[in-house]
Parts: sequence; C-alpha cells; structure tokens
Amino acid sequence: MCIRLATYESKEEAEVMKSYFVGRSGELENTMFAILSPDGKLISRAGRSPDAAFEDAADMAKGMKELAARYQAKKDTKRELPVMKNVRLALDVAACDGRACVVSFAAGTEAAAKQEEALAAVAWSGDVEGKFVFATTTDAKELETVKGVTKKAGFFVIEPDAYGLEGKVLAEIDAKATGKDLEKALLKANEKHVTPEKDPDAHIREGRRLGVEWETEIPDTDPGPGGRGPK
Repeated sequence: MCIRLATYESKEEAEVMKSYFVGRSGELENTMFAILSPDGKLISRAGRSPDAAFEDAADMAKGMKELAARYQAKKDTKRELPVMKNVRLALDVAACDGRACVVSFAAGTEAAAKQEEALAAVAWSGDVEGKFVFATTTDAKELETVKGVTKKAGFFVIEPDAYGLEGKVLAEIDAKATGKDLEKALLKANEKHVTPEKDPDAHIREGRRLGVEWETEIPDTDPGPGGRGPK
C-alpha cells in the first residue's frame, strides 16, 4: 500500500517514520520508501525512494511478490477510514494531490462514529478507492474556509483551491446515506472535480507572489530543494 504520510504535520507519526529511516542529516525527510509487515515491522531496506531496496522496476516487482507470498490475505477484514487529522490538512493534501476532499461532519461523537463507519465501508470499494482525501469533524469552525456548506450534518465533497487554504462544496450528501447510495453520490460528485495541471515552479512562484505561507506542526527538516531544513 502506498500511504500519503502527514510528514511534518504529526509529531507522533514523525517518530514512527524516523524509526524506519532518517536521511544523511539524521532527521526526517519529506519522502520515504519502506515495506512493512502487517504488524508494522520493517521487511525491506528503507530510503528516500524504491532505489534503496531495488535495482529497477523489474527487481521491485519480483521482490514485492516474494515478500507478499509470506503473508496470507485476510478476507472481510474491517478497514478504518483513511483520514487526515483535520479538515485544514485534508484540504491542503487534496490540493497537492489533485483530488477532491470528502469531509464527514456530525454534531456529536456518536453520530460521527456512525457516519465514519459508513464512509469507511465505501472508501475502500474498487470505484472509490484512491479518488478522495478524507477528514471527519464535529466542529463547524473547521468548515469556515469552505464555501457552500448548508447542511448541519452529512458528507461534503469539496473542491480545494489551488493552495488548499479554502474550498467550495461540490455536493452535500445526506448523513444517513450508506452503501451503494453513498458510493453513487460520491462518484457523481467527483465528476464535477477538475484535476488542475500544475507546473511546480510556476505554482511556487505564484504562491510566493500571493504571500501564501503554510506553518507545519513540527519543523521541516528536509535539506533538499523543496524543504526548509538545514542545507
């Protein structure tokens, strides 16, 4: 599984990542490749990219098949919703990855849990998997940067702006929607989503011109061109 890491947005996650790999600087860097067993143990060499463990694509395919053969897949395993830690971060990641963002919003923890369970069952279906970035919240303030929110609860499909600072609602789905109805509604909303074509250099220049800044939860320690760490 390829996991979209929070990197510098979670101190707890950063400590786990550092237990697998740190770069020449001795600090966390903003990309990492590692293959883990189902219980989270490292079973390959870790590095910035697959080059750390494999010679080329063919060697990688061969190695991954050999590693996968050690473990038997479990059927009907309940899978959790792959959420970002808050709406702010989910919008930013969605903008970076060119996806729509889905936020499950409920007024209380019990209702939130039911909605999250329903969304999790759909998120891993073949047609939906990989198409969205997810977040959940019970705090209406987290949606203040999103235009077009009218419902007091439900699933909101959101188009992030270019820099993930704001968003607009593409669709509002009833909080009681489950199963095929929820899946159908998500896919229909995603048809309105437009994945922008980005020139990274131009995107960065425009962001600087607009004064766009993003403060990470923990210091950016990547020494590379895209990081803010020591060079």
